[in-house]
Amino acid sequence: MSKVAVLYICTGRYSIFWKKFYKACEKKFLLDSEKHYFVFTDDQSILNIKDERIHPYFQEVEEWPFPTLKRFEYFLRAKDELEKFDFLVFMNANLVVKQKIYEKDILPQNDEKLFVTQHPGYFASSSKDFPYDRNPECSAYIPEGEGKYYFAGGFNGGKSSDFIKLMELLSENINNDLSKNIIAQWHDESQINRYMYDYRESFRILSPAYLYPQGWKIPFEKKILILDKNKKGGHNFLRGIK
Repeated sequence: MSKVAVLYICTGRYSIFWKKFYKACEKKFLLDSEKHYFVFTDDQSILNIKDERIHPYFQEVEEWPFPTLKRFEYFLRAKDELEKFDFLVFMNANLVVKQKIYEKDILPQNDEKLFVTQHPGYFASSSKDFPYDRNPECSAYIPEGEGKYYFAGGFNGGKSSDFIKLMELLSENINNDLSKNIIAQWHDESQINRYMYDYRESFRILSPAYLYPQGWKIPFEKKILILDKNKKGGHNFLRGIK
């Protein structure tokens, strides 16, 4: 049985997703693993949870897009603990697991080191239509005509040491960009896509079945559902944007 750390951010109004997320994960996600949850939040009710498998870290609410852009920096605060796990898995706040999922379904196997998920909006698109960052001054830049896949930022992970390497490099790149007043077009998602564009080792690609948007009709099973934020007040409301 592998030890898996689930990385989760729910600051501000995003804490409304926690209970449903946790309940579904406990019932259906990585049923053959020992799961621990590293929750970065300012919600006092979560911070006060007494459970040996839930590790809450206080994280103040930052203005958008920093809660998503700086997620790797948040997680690295727990680096010493995360190194003790076999695998790390990041999941967006508004995900709900709908079908039973086991290690063999998603985690890297054999020589694979990481896993990423195809974006449900671009699985049938060509590279010219991918929303890569096209600013040559940005660390997430991918040239026109390059790139084979477009990956979503909401569900990814890998072997602990390899995912920590990813987090360290992307955190450094993001902060270097910020020092030049540059923010990648789609924040951490743009950075993930650049990392996988450069990556020369084996990794696993999951289908959009693992990031199935609520209310959509795409040719995949609904294994993990992305809850529609509009049903919870919309993106701006959840992000505290007036």
